[in-house]
Amino acid sequence: MRPVVRRSISGLLVCLACGGVQAAEGPARDEFLSSFGVDASEFQSTQTARNPVIDRSATGARASQSLNPVAAIVLPEEEDNEVRTARARSTGELDLMQSTAAVRQIEQGQYGAAQASLEAYLRETPGAHESRKTLATILMARGEEASAREILESGLKLAPNFGPFKKLYARLLLRDEAERAVALLERVPPDLSVDSEYHEIYAAALQLSAQFEASSLVYEALLQLDDHNATWWMASRLVATRWVILKRQNPLMPWQAILAREILCSTNMVKPG
Repeated sequence: MRPVVRRSISGLLVCLACGGVQAAEGPARDEFLSSFGVDASEFQSTQTARNPVIDRSATGARASQSLNPVAAIVLPEEEDNEVRTARARSTGELDLMQSTAAVRQIEQGQYGAAQASLEAYLRETPGAHESRKTLATILMARGEEASAREILESGLKLAPNFGPFKKLYARLLLRDEAERAVALLERVPPDLSVDSEYHEIYAAALQLSAQFEASSLVYEALLQLDDHNATWWMASRLVATRWVILKRQNPLMPWQAILAREILCSTNMVKPG
């Protein structure tokens, strides 16, 4: 009889780690296990529990992803569509959406609702320039000039050179504070070809502050841009000739004020009366 060679448990572990048991099959494996005092049937059940049958066709993709960190990243198209859209929207886009929604409300006659939604949005997002501009325009259209002035002054503190704020605020200043309007518009003006309205308001402010030569130069520049603009033609001619006639017709009224009134009415910047 061949003597049974007793081996240590540590030796069995080494063999297991190196795959020795898996390499041996049938009687040879059973004899190998018996040499360590291990029941072959118990070992088989233990190995089955530890190494269940794996469907590699179903798990191959997951296994490759676990090895490849790039493959494990969730692609944008796998995210929820609304979440992805919300992330992609910048503050400016959201501001424009809010402003556009308010304009649609105005078109439907919902002035109060439009004003309320814009005011609420500005409390949460003070830097929403488009929404602030739209709100100021609504307030001015409703005759709430004090509120519009407050809204625009807050905006100018945040963005001193934002053209739409300056234009709206200058319109509020034209009637009584034309010189302030001139000073405001002279600071970092846009190119005339980019924003002709800005320079038209500037020309009117110059007229109201009795700077007629400068005003004429601005109107001449505007007419070079568009010599078919009837409003600019009329305003430029008024600067040159109308004041003489108005002074004769109203000797007790300062001619600057008369001319200014005529200019504002001709450019629809104030209502006559």
